[in-house]
Amino acid sequence: AQHIRSSLLQQIERMTMTFSPFLRGLLFCSTAMATVTAAQAQDCRDYEIDQTCVNSGNLPIGIVDDGAINLTNTATGTILGSFAAVQTWLDGEVANHGSINSDTFGVLGFTGTLGVTNTGSIHGAAIAVIGLEAARVTNWGDLSGEFGIFSPGAVTALNYGTIAGSKASGDSYGILGD
Repeated sequence: AQHIRSSLLQQIERMTMTFSPFLRGLLFCSTAMATVTAAQAQDCRDYEIDQTCVNSGNLPIGIVDDGAINLTNTATGTILGSFAAVQTWLDGEVANHGSINSDTFGVLGFTGTLGVTNTGSIHGAAIAVIGLEAARVTNWGDLSGEFGIFSPGAVTALNYGTIAGSKASGDSYGILGD
């Protein structure tokens, strides 16, 4: 029995030795990929194309991305805008943990699907989140405006917080979509 056990251990050891360079390579690649992903995130710029960025400060004139934005606004981040605090032309992903405020639209996506995850506050005097083709929103915070979420296309919303919309006449429009 001892001989069989020793033989099995030797076979397992040889198999491990055969695959160890492969496993080290996988580990190296996954570490390198994670490093590249982390390096792609940078401070947000007020105008850019296809930026992947993190804001933890104050952006007083908002963000316009003429491509597809991937934005994380941290709990200490504040983004303000007049027309739109955050505006993206293509598919956009916005993770908000801080504050996004605008005189018109909080977060605006022109084409594609606008994805918003909110644990903070997003306010647009007219609309908090608007996806002109489609909107996908998960909310744990506060969304407010005349409309909370609006899209002439499809709206997918999961709400664990507050989505409030109101008109001067007292009508409420929390979510409006096709």
